[in-house]
Amino acid sequence: MEDFDSMFASNVRAPHLLVGAFAPAMAARGSGSIINISSMAGPIYTRPEDRQLFDSLGATTALNRAAEPGEIAEVVAFLASPRPATSPAPSSPLTAAAPPSNPATQPAQSDKENTMATSLLAISVDGSDIARLAQFWADVLDRPVSPGATGSFAAIDTANGLRLMFHQVPEAKTVKNRLHPDLAASDYELETDRLIKLGAVKLNDYEQGSSRWTTFADPEGNEFDLVATTP
Repeated sequence: MEDFDSMFASNVRAPHLLVGAFAPAMAARGSGSIINISSMAGPIYTRPEDRQLFDSLGATTALNRAAEPGEIAEVVAFLASPRPATSPAPSSPLTAAAPPSNPATQPAQSDKENTMATSLLAISVDGSDIARLAQFWADVLDRPVSPGATGSFAAIDTANGLRLMFHQVPEAKTVKNRLHPDLAASDYELETDRLIKLGAVKLNDYEQGSSRWTTFADPEGNEFDLVATTP
C-alpha cells in the first residue's frame, strides 16, 4: 500500500494539483500549454468537458494520456531530430523551453527581430491500430514509416519535409475532423482507384467551378481530400 500511495501521489495527485495551480493564470492570459508525459500509471484525460475547457483557453495538450514504455523518448527524439533538407530544422523542444534572457542585458532589437518565427512542424493523427494507419499513409505517400515505430506511435517524413505522427488513443472517432489533409493528383481517376485499393473509403465527390475533389476516409475514419490538379 505504501508503494501504491507513493505512485498515485507522484503520477496522479501531483499532476492534478499542478494543473490546478497553473490553469487560473492560463485562463486569465487566454493561452498556454499543458504537456503531460507520464508512465502507464499516469492519468488519462478523456472527458469531453476537460478537452472543451482547454480548447476554450486556447491551450494545447500533448501526449495527455498514458504512454507505452519507450514511447516518450521516441516522440521527443522525432520532434528534436534534424529536419529533411527541404525544410528548416526546428529547435529541440528540450532547449526551446529555456527561460528567456534578461532583456536588460541584451542589446536593443527591432520588433521583427524579437518576433519568434513559427513553422509547421508536424500533423498528428489519432487512431487505434497505429501500425495499419501508418502503413496506409506510407503507401499513399510512397514514403517509409520512420524507424522506431511501436504499437502506439509511428511517424512518416513526407517528401516536402512535413512530418506525420500517429498516436494511439483510447477513444473512437465520433465527429468529422476539423482539420484534414488535401492530396493533389494529376491523374485523378487513377489515384482514386489506387486509394480505394489501399483501404480508403470514398465519401463524397465535389465540383466547384473548374475545381474537383473527392473526400475519403482513411482506415480509422479520418477524412482527407483528393484534389484534381488538372481540369
